[in-house]
Amino acid sequence: MIGHQVHSYFCLIADSPGRRRKEEATTPLGPQRSPQWLQRSVANTHLPSHIREWKLSGPPIIFLHGLGVDGTVWQAITRRYFAGCHVFALDLRGHGLSVHPPRPYRSQDFVDDAVATVRWIVQRHGTCTVIGHSLSAIVATGIAVQAADTVANVVLVDPPWAGPGPIIPYISDILESLPRGEQAVVEVVRRYQPELGELLSGVQARMWINTAPGVLETILIAPEDVFVLPTLLPGVLQPVLVLAADPSLDARISPDQAQHIIHTLPQVKVVTVVGSGHVIHAQKPKQFADAILDFLGIG
Repeated sequence: MIGHQVHSYFCLIADSPGRRRKEEATTPLGPQRSPQWLQRSVANTHLPSHIREWKLSGPPIIFLHGLGVDGTVWQAITRRYFAGCHVFALDLRGHGLSVHPPRPYRSQDFVDDAVATVRWIVQRHGTCTVIGHSLSAIVATGIAVQAADTVANVVLVDPPWAGPGPIIPYISDILESLPRGEQAVVEVVRRYQPELGELLSGVQARMWINTAPGVLETILIAPEDVFVLPTLLPGVLQPVLVLAADPSLDARISPDQAQHIIHTLPQVKVVTVVGSGHVIHAQKPKQFADAILDFLGIG
């Protein structure tokens, strides 16, 4: 069972790196072709953050990834379903191409970095919608509270209400394997996520390698410094959409906890995506996109 649970916790990569490189190298900017993703490091008052940007027009939406991956996990789904939006995908601190400090990796540190980057975006493009999956549902909530003037709407994708749950053994084994090199990490990924196959196991392993050990150590040693969603939620005043995974699978929020959110927030809609595990955008991408676009009133 642990393999199935972990499979749904982490994002399956719809675009392999080689496939992305080929497409971006051969697709010029132009009115009849899909634009390239623009990438930049945003200097701010906290750590510089790496962002990917696509479309350059339409309502701004900022996508925030979960633990152990990076902003590239949003590229396929946003190209397919969010063509009318100005998309930004941020790498959290300690992930992907953002800065990897030794410490700290509390939820407040992720939020502080993200707030600075969101302000940079909003100064140029106006108030935004923030979408956060899993760990980043906490980050998105913190942004909405700490920088309320920048956020018009919030989408929380299967937010982890009660902590890291079943992934602790996986995180521990990944952390132990990192000093032994890529093949050791691949073996751990295959053990916990056998359904990924050879190609995606390698992609996920490289994402783990590009995740700072301090991120994983903090979750193992002090999860109470990371998983603080119940504390943050009462401060959110913006309209909120909660996308919950199927409770019969590996949802990180239970129906009772979703009801608590409904009674806590002034403007909230909860949608349970039947048949989807934790990574809704990978397992049910059309339902994921339809629910968000309907919530935002984007046709």
